[in-house]
Amino acid sequence: MMFTTMAGRRNLLLAAKPARAMRCFSSGLLVPLQTKVDMPAEIENNNISEYAHAQLQESYRQFNEQCKGELQEMNKNIIENIVARGGTEGWDTDMYAMKKTFEFDSFEECHAFMMRVAKDAEEKDHHPEWNLSNRGKTVNVKLTSHFADNTVTRLDFELAEAMNNAFTETRGSYKMYPMFTPDQWASIKIGAGLFTFGVFAFKFMTGTKYEQKEIAPAPLPAFDFSSPAGQLAASQAYANISAREEALDYAYGEYESRDSVRPLPGC
Repeated sequence: MMFTTMAGRRNLLLAAKPARAMRCFSSGLLVPLQTKVDMPAEIENNNISEYAHAQLQESYRQFNEQCKGELQEMNKNIIENIVARGGTEGWDTDMYAMKKTFEFDSFEECHAFMMRVAKDAEEKDHHPEWNLSNRGKTVNVKLTSHFADNTVTRLDFELAEAMNNAFTETRGSYKMYPMFTPDQWASIKIGAGLFTFGVFAFKFMTGTKYEQKEIAPAPLPAFDFSSPAGQLAASQAYANISAREEALDYAYGEYESRDSVRPLPGC
């Protein structure tokens, strides 16, 4: 036939190719390599006796009891330090719970306090039980540890201290509203601009175009004024001072308002 099907053509191509050796994988090669696990020396021998196993369990129990006692002692020291530095001031504390009420001036201030405490509680992974009263301006807090059969633990003391610090920071730095509203700020800026413009306008209209400077008289030479040379030097010095004052009067427009010309000294 001139035309063959696709299946027949594929079979012809496969028959024309030389046979290749097929790779055979053993089932053992597919098993993952086993790593040696370091076992404790006490249980490395699988044929451990019941007596040795009991001794091993007893040593583990004693070690756990020792760790438990050390942890309790550490928590006790931390709690005593918190109480000594006043971290639980105002808290009603017993074996099962710690309670306190925080009062604020506004709902916004109370909300800021709760947001501040929420951050500390999330970091410690220990959260308080609280509710609002007095129209959202008072927070009633209860601290207890549910994981410890609803008793007070170190985490409750730490969170109580953090809440006292948050209360002090919020009451000392929180502001319900900005000092000035946007309209008040605009009025203040416009008033300051008008005041500045008025000051410059007043100085421009009342001042002169020349800068007024106080000029001290030139010091007289240390001559003997009783001699003819000394008298001549003094006369020249006075003449210079008089000429300078004449120039200043002319510059400031006071020359025309004078009744007469200032006489030169010695004339």
